[in-house]
Amino acid sequence: MIEERQHVFYITTAHTSYWFRVTAHGQLEHLYYGPRLTNQDPAAVAFKHTSGLGSTVAYDEQDWTYSLDTLPQEYAGFGRGDFRDSPLIVKMADGSYVSDFVYQEHHIYEGVAPSKILPAPAADPLIEGIQTLYVTLRDKVQNITLELAYSVLPVSDVITRRVVLHNNTAKPLVIDRIMSAQWDMPNRGYALHSFAGAWASEMQHHVQPVTDGTIVLNSLTGGSSNKQNPGFLLSAAEATEDTGWAYGVNLLYSGNHESRIQHTNQNFVRLMTGINSQGFHWSVAPGEAFETPSAALTFSDRGLNGVSQHFHKFINDNVVPPAFQHQDRPIVYNNWEATYFNFNEDKLFALAQQAKDLGCGALRDRRWLVRYPGR
Repeated sequence: MIEERQHVFYITTAHTSYWFRVTAHGQLEHLYYGPRLTNQDPAAVAFKHTSGLGSTVAYDEQDWTYSLDTLPQEYAGFGRGDFRDSPLIVKMADGSYVSDFVYQEHHIYEGVAPSKILPAPAADPLIEGIQTLYVTLRDKVQNITLELAYSVLPVSDVITRRVVLHNNTAKPLVIDRIMSAQWDMPNRGYALHSFAGAWASEMQHHVQPVTDGTIVLNSLTGGSSNKQNPGFLLSAAEATEDTGWAYGVNLLYSGNHESRIQHTNQNFVRLMTGINSQGFHWSVAPGEAFETPSAALTFSDRGLNGVSQHFHKFINDNVVPPAFQHQDRPIVYNNWEATYFNFNEDKLFALAQQAKDLGCGALRDRRWLVRYPGR
């Protein structure tokens, strides 16, 4: 469920709440992502700006307590006093990189955010209560806009996010980085769980503390690859497999990817994920737009296992094609190590017979094998 009241956005799933609001200066301030709340008072969870801090840059000379460097943000700009990593780096037509996106409008729709060119989760919104929030931000100087899309899958306890940048200027822009999602939250002594590896050693579980600085998880192989999985987990200091706060992030994309986990000097953690920015240099012509892949986010106060269960349900219900949902999966037999390039129909059928004898499902006759040689 998505609600908006007085420029505060309340996103609710079966067991979680995700809140953010529009500040007096127009930026989107992240308020809360955690167990579902019943008291809808944003002041109760907002970061308190009681005084200005040394070495920060005031955004407004009339309000010296307001600095983008200490504001928990939903999607930060670049070059306006926020010294943390930015999810968006764009070379403007005048050669500058400064961006300052502020709220323009929003719309709430039934169903998942549609995409013409990239994969997106799918489900019947009338059955599952799925909604999408579009928040449009406009740069204060350049005539470019950002659409932040939040699709809420309440049954799975998953929120997907993606971004669309529109170039409304008369000259081309060049994108050097554009992340699918970013948000800031207080540090709870988080540990980062990532999954990297190599050939014959895939998906090795690595755990490290989130300390000062930025941890970058990425792949430059042209695919999601066995070198680095495009998903990661965060567990709070007290979390176990079955208890405590934990977050999951997964990018629905099979190309070069990048995730950045930054611990700041104000004891906040900035999370972002998206297309790998190394070597990324994308020109957006006047009147054109660039769309990022979707990122799936989830939270559980039932530890890492709770996050896993949310993602399992999300994949089974909203990512697997409907024809295969909740069905036994077709068996794909890989004969590479057995035959390399030296194979024919008789060899393949004999190997399939051995697979059947091992319990790998019913073996169809040779006519099926010949008719569908790729299966």
